[in-house]
Amino acid sequence: MAEPEIRGHQTFRNAFSDLAEIYEAIGQVQPQAPRRKIRLSDDEALRRLSDLFQRCGHLNYELINEQPDLPHATTYAARFGGLAKAYARVGYVQLTAKELKSPVGRARLAALKLRRVGASDPDEVGL
Repeated sequence: MAEPEIRGHQTFRNAFSDLAEIYEAIGQVQPQAPRRKIRLSDDEALRRLSDLFQRCGHLNYELINEQPDLPHATTYAARFGGLAKAYARVGYVQLTAKELKSPVGRARLAALKLRRVGASDPDEVGL
């Protein structure tokens, strides 16, 4: 039995004008990715990101995108010059394992903990 011929993507590009036409040819409805159009000021976008951080204690791309009331993570990255910069604007700074082992890294972590709880004395947060 002969192997079926597998055609490359260019064959389909030449035969159809777009993906919708391909779906139509095979009698299927083209799936639509849900689009989230949330237009917020920078301040409001950061406030909502900060609220998420306060609730969860951390931030990441997936967590942001799971929230229906937040803009997409790529929106934060584009607006604020990267996710790390958006995170920093709400007080979430990621430290690497190497940074946490250094005195400077431990001091940064202590400062972040103080800032989160609004304390000024390291003994208030058990540092």
